[in-house]
Amino acid sequence: MTRRSFLASMFLLFCEFRLNLRALADEDNSGYWYSGIIHVHSNFSDGIRQPKVVMSKAISSQASFLIVTDHYEQIDSLKKHLYQTTKNHGFSNYLDFFRSTSALIVLAGAEITAKQGDHNTHTLALGKIHQDSVLGAIQGQDNSQQAIVSRIKELGMLSVAAHPSVITAGSLSVSDPIEPTNYFYDRDNSRDLTGIEFGNEDPDRGKTFLPAAVCPKEVWSMR
Repeated sequence: MTRRSFLASMFLLFCEFRLNLRALADEDNSGYWYSGIIHVHSNFSDGIRQPKVVMSKAISSQASFLIVTDHYEQIDSLKKHLYQTTKNHGFSNYLDFFRSTSALIVLAGAEITAKQGDHNTHTLALGKIHQDSVLGAIQGQDNSQQAIVSRIKELGMLSVAAHPSVITAGSLSVSDPIEPTNYFYDRDNSRDLTGIEFGNEDPDRGKTFLPAAVCPKEVWSMR
């Protein structure tokens, strides 16, 4: 996904996604439900916010947890500000900046792009991401969605289809045109997928994308 084609929908995404944390189960083993954020970008990829601002906004929203999902292929690329190389690059710095605090549980995950036919699809890797040579090699291959989902599972993380049936509407601004882009997720290549993102909001540009998809994934309607 390029900065101009779909930049804003990931800046700070308060898509309320509830996780049943069995590790914190109560006496009857029914578990608790927690509201948190599973899809948000910082300036480690194409977001505009510093990590501390992302975390601050998550705390202000009363989220119980934050899973940052910057673009995997951009995390390690050098970033510059006022011609100075910043520390907002590299997996080591990424994990360093996004650490849990007393006020917020934080995980540094990633959004991973697959080439699928004539378009790209995006899969969220929810967990503690590291630079992985296998994943890096898979990303460059055609029709790589299934291999990416499988690799995420092998790495011990959860996989979520990001905006699985979105076509961005483009920009209404003549000075800042954005071409419509198709991000349809390939349901025939989604074995072992953990979940589906069904709401995706861009507060900075005032757009909301509501993919035509519901959980569980076996009953989703892609188009």
